[in-house]
Amino acid sequence: MNAKELPAILGEALLDAIRQAVREEIRQVVGNGTRKHEPEKPYLTIKEAAEVSRLAPSTIRLAIRKRELRSLKVGSRVILKREDLEKFLEANPIRAVPE
Repeated sequence: MNAKELPAILGEALLDAIRQAVREEIRQVVGNGTRKHEPEKPYLTIKEAAEVSRLAPSTIRLAIRKRELRSLKVGSRVILKREDLEKFLEANPIRAVPE
């Protein structure tokens, strides 16, 4: 069985439920990473947002410039709400294209 056959076998609703469960598990694992002693920060710098999302800092800046990702400017520092970053990532999934 390959990835192309899954939608036909399982159905799109079940696949969406599986994807959501996997996202939640990943979020829990990432949240319980190597920095266990530090509380989860509600605001992130661009560099921290890039590390959390595993995107390049330039990709984060581009999303901010395109107004796809909300940010705040405090002095010369640009910060993002963690929940805004999570919403941005969840709103931009890569969909498998059936062939």
